[in-house]
Amino acid sequence: MSDYDEDDVDYLGGSDEDDGFDSPDTGDDDHDYVTRTFAVKEEAKKELEYESLNPERILQIIEGDAQKVVNISGLELGICQILCRVNRWNTEHLLDKYMDSPGSTLATIGDRWSASQDCYAPPPSKRVRRNQPAEFVCDICCMTPDEGETFKPRCGHEFCKDCWGYYLDTKVTEGECLIKCMGEACKVVLVDSDVKANCSEKSWRLYQKLISQMFVKSNSHLRFCPFPECDQAVSCRDVSESSLNTLVPTVYCVNEHPFCFGCGMDCDHRPVICKVAAIWLRSAKEDSGTSQWLKANTRPCPKCKQMIEKNGGCNRIMCQNCKHQFCWVCKADWSSHGYNNSTCNAFKESDKADYELEAGSKLERWLHYFDRYNNHELSARLDEQLYERTEEKIVEVQKASGLSWIQAQFMKNAVVELTQCRTTLKWTYSMAFYMKAGNSKEMFEDIQADLEKSVEDLSQMLEIEIEDINVAELRQKMIDKTVYVRKRRDIVLEDTAKGLQDGRWEWMIALD
Repeated sequence: MSDYDEDDVDYLGGSDEDDGFDSPDTGDDDHDYVTRTFAVKEEAKKELEYESLNPERILQIIEGDAQKVVNISGLELGICQILCRVNRWNTEHLLDKYMDSPGSTLATIGDRWSASQDCYAPPPSKRVRRNQPAEFVCDICCMTPDEGETFKPRCGHEFCKDCWGYYLDTKVTEGECLIKCMGEACKVVLVDSDVKANCSEKSWRLYQKLISQMFVKSNSHLRFCPFPECDQAVSCRDVSESSLNTLVPTVYCVNEHPFCFGCGMDCDHRPVICKVAAIWLRSAKEDSGTSQWLKANTRPCPKCKQMIEKNGGCNRIMCQNCKHQFCWVCKADWSSHGYNNSTCNAFKESDKADYELEAGSKLERWLHYFDRYNNHELSARLDEQLYERTEEKIVEVQKASGLSWIQAQFMKNAVVELTQCRTTLKWTYSMAFYMKAGNSKEMFEDIQADLEKSVEDLSQMLEIEIEDINVAELRQKMIDKTVYVRKRRDIVLEDTAKGLQDGRWEWMIALD
C-alpha cells in the first residue's frame, strides 16, 4: 500500500478554470508536434492543437516544474521534486503554501524548517544522537556489512545497501513513487537520487515511469495514448468538460494512434459526442441480449399490467401484485381457460395490446441501429485483415501490369480509407439512434446513406480478382473511388461537427 493516496484523476473531471499547472515548454526542444484540423463551420475551421510527448519529453517537463520551484524557494532540487509530486505538480499552489508556512509544507515529506536559522534543516535521527558503536550492525538484517556498503538518507537512518536495494525494489514494484525511509516511524520521503543510487536499473526505469504516469494523471491537459505498448502522451489545452457537448476532440499520438482526448476511448468515435458514445456502448453491452430475453421471458399482467417473469414450466401464472390468474401463452383468464391448451394455440394479432406493440417497436428500432453498428464494426475488422492480405495482391498487380511498388499502393490506400469510413459509419448509427426525428435527422441520414453506398462500392472493388480485369483501369477507378469515399466521409464529419456547434441536433436523452 502506498504511503500517499494516488487515486486516478480523470483529467476532465475538474472545473474549466486554470488548475494551476504550467503549460509544457514547447520551445526549441526536440519533440514531436502534431496538429490535426477538422471543419466545424463553413466559414471557419477550428484547429485542435496538441503535442505528442514521448517519455523523455514528459520527464523534461517534470524536471522543469521542479526547477521553477527551486528558483523561487531556494530548496534543493531533490526536495522540490518530491514536493511537486505530493502537490500533484500544482506549482502555484505549492509555492503559496510554502511561502505561507514553510514548516508545515516540508512536514508533508518528513522534513522540517529551522526557525532560528530561517532555513531548511534535515530532521535529526535517533541513530545520530546516540553514540555510534565500534562496529556497524544493520538493524534490518542484523549483519555487519563491508565498509562503504551502507547508505543513510538525509534523516540519518543507516542500513546496509542490500536491505535498501530489496526495500526499494519491492516498493517500486508495488507502484510507489513516494517512498519513505525504512527507519521506524520515519516520515522522510527519499529523494530521487537516493532511490537511483540503491535500486536496480529495472526498478529505476519503472520508478521514472510511475512518476510520469502520476504526472499525466494529475494534469487535466495531458492524456496517455490508450493503445497497448504505446508509451506516448498527448498534451492539449483546447478541450474542457463544457466543450464536449459540441466537440469530439480526436487526437493522434506520434505513432498515428487515434483516440478521443475527451473520454480516452481508443478510437476515433466521431461524429458522436463522448456522452452519447458512452451511453451507447453501455446499452450495447447490457441490452444486446437483454431485450430479446425480456421479450421471451416476461409478460405484463392482463389486469394490473405489472411485469411478470416466468420461472417455471407451467403456463398457469398468478400475479403476485393483484393475484389475478391467467394463461402465460394467450393471457386468458384462467377461470375460463383452465388446462385446455387447444384454446390458445393460434396466434391472434388483435390480442397484442398497445404497450406490447410499443415494446416490440422499441426492440425493432434498437435492433435496426445496433445490427448496422455491429455490421460495420465487423466489416472494419475484416477490412483490417484484408489490409494484411493486400501485400500479396500488390505483388499480383505488379506482375500483371508492370507497375512499380509505389504505383501499386493504391489498394492499401483504399483499404485504409475503407476502414476509417466504416468506423465513422458505425458511430453514425449510434448517433442516429439517440437523435429526435425531424428534418435535421433526415438530412443526416441522407449523407449517411451516401457514404454507406460509396463504401460498399469501394469494398466490392477490392474483391475483384486481378487476372479478370485490366489493372490500369482498376487502378484509376479505385483511386477515383477512394478519393470520392474520403470526400463523403469529410462531408459527414464536417456537417455533424457544424451541427454540434450550431446546436442543430436534438437528443432523445438528457446530456446533463
